[in-house]
Amino acid sequence: MSKKLIWPLLFLGLVLASWRTYMPGDLNDDVCYVGLACSLSLGHAYQSEWDVGAPAHLRFPPGFPLLLAPFQWVAPGNYVLCRAVVVVCACWVMLLLESYAGWIGIAVLVGVNAYWLNNSSSILSEQPFLVALLIYLKAAERPLTPRRSLFLGLGLGLVCSFRTVGIALIPATLLYHWRKRQLDWKLFLLGVALSAGPLLGRSLLTGYDGE
Repeated sequence: MSKKLIWPLLFLGLVLASWRTYMPGDLNDDVCYVGLACSLSLGHAYQSEWDVGAPAHLRFPPGFPLLLAPFQWVAPGNYVLCRAVVVVCACWVMLLLESYAGWIGIAVLVGVNAYWLNNSSSILSEQPFLVALLIYLKAAERPLTPRRSLFLGLGLGLVCSFRTVGIALIPATLLYHWRKRQLDWKLFLLGVALSAGPLLGRSLLTGYDGE
């Protein structure tokens, strides 16, 4: 067995051991995410199936419900499948974090933050967001051509589709590449506008900053 898989498997064991500390509905947001995923899986508008007549949902970005939608199409209302998606994302986060913090750093992170384990099997967008964020950061560290600059901007929109706090990556990316002068900032911002523009524009128009 690869050494890289040992720690994620140990982490998976801890997550499964704490599985019963959370039940769907404990957090309210989790039910909203499943409701939105059900609506999308049925080809309906972006609104909760359990909130009949409500306008399009404004609070949650669509990335996480879109990720859950295929599983809700296969097994409508199945919370176990939704939780399994989050658990897979949480283990993926462990693998991605290893290159930044090392396994000792990860062990400290999990050891001092009991909420991390609970959150790793809760139907919330944090773990999928972290997967998208860490993949984006790895891509941003690579040498950038004009084409890659455009794709990096498009990727930032994917990050924001899970949690709009990802908008902070715009100035962070520009500053990181300021001295390297590898980033084609015009193509990068074009990619951001194409992918994240509608989502961020909606937040500005509604006065709500999202999740």
